[in-house]
Amino acid sequence: MEITTEQLLRRYVAGERNFAGIDLKPATDTAGIELLKDANLRGINLRGANLHSADLKGVDLSRANLTGTNLCSANLRGANLSEAILVGTNLRGASLGSANLTCACLESANLTRASLRGANLLNADFSWAILIETNFGSASNLKINSTMFYVFFWKTILPDGTIEVGPRYSEQ
Repeated sequence: MEITTEQLLRRYVAGERNFAGIDLKPATDTAGIELLKDANLRGINLRGANLHSADLKGVDLSRANLTGTNLCSANLRGANLSEAILVGTNLRGASLGSANLTCACLESANLTRASLRGANLLNADFSWAILIETNFGSASNLKINSTMFYVFFWKTILPDGTIEVGPRYSEQ
């Protein structure tokens, strides 16, 4: 079901939380593009939604269900994704700079060419994730040995600036 950002916000404010499978229609004007900036969508269900190239800068998506969501090329800079479920989410080319991913579940997520520069990754779970040319530069609290089981690394920039050339499949 295709909906606009304005419809999404109106229905969310009215108390609706289940938007599973929606296709967020791109805004056609500047006002529409800014509608979701810094919005509070805490606890929203966007499971399987298509949010390709969505501008979600600064949006509160804490405790959101984003399982299987297409967030390819999405702008999530400064977004609050704490305790969000991002299992199997497509984050190819997404910008997550300075995002809060505390306790987020990114199991089996595709983070190819995603930027997480300066993101807070405290207790974020990246098990089974794909990290190809992913940029974790200056990210804080990334625990490779305790939250990254069975992860595929290739040309991944770690928080300290070193590059995990790989390809390497982590089993720890």
